Amino acid sequence: MHLQRHASRPTSCAGFTMLELLAIITLLGILAVAAVSSMGTLSESSLIGQTEVLKRHIRYTQHRAMSTRSTWKITASAKNHSYALFQVLEGDKDQVRRFPTEQSDSRVLPDGVTFSEDWTIEFSPRGEPEVSKLQKDGHQWAIRLCQGKAKRQFKLTEFTGFLTETERVP
Repeated sequence: MHLQRHASRPTSCAGFTMLELLAIITLLGILAVAAVSSMGTLSESSLIGQTEVLKRHIRYTQHRAMSTRSTWKITASAKNHSYALFQVLEGDKDQVRRFPTEQSDSRVLPDGVTFSEDWTIEFSPRGEPEVSKLQKDGHQWAIRLCQGKAKRQFKLTEFTGFLTETERVP
């Protein structure tokens, strides 16, 4: 008996079926749409980050006032898109101070980020805030930052200087 050998056919074909290709293209399309739609929120993420830095600097100002037992203030300029730290000395003299890790006397906001208005927060040696040029809502002052159409705010509480969570402003 002589057995003839036949070339065996592979049981699977190399490559993708049309159905698999359509599934992959559909998934890539969904991921692309998700990526493009999230690009609009990058500026909002930047705004949230800048708001958190500002809150940290306000807390630092309050801490310096209480630890040095003197009056300290932080002043913001909407026109210059910046804010600065001062220690109030005898005779109402203000000596400019730097925030930790900052290279200059004032902190300039990144391009496109602005304050809605000028303001000053002055902390007494006991850490109590006194605010000027900001609207008061009950026992809190609202501090707003804007970037394009995105707006974020947080509030500073009277007497304690407590800062609320950052929230979106419509």
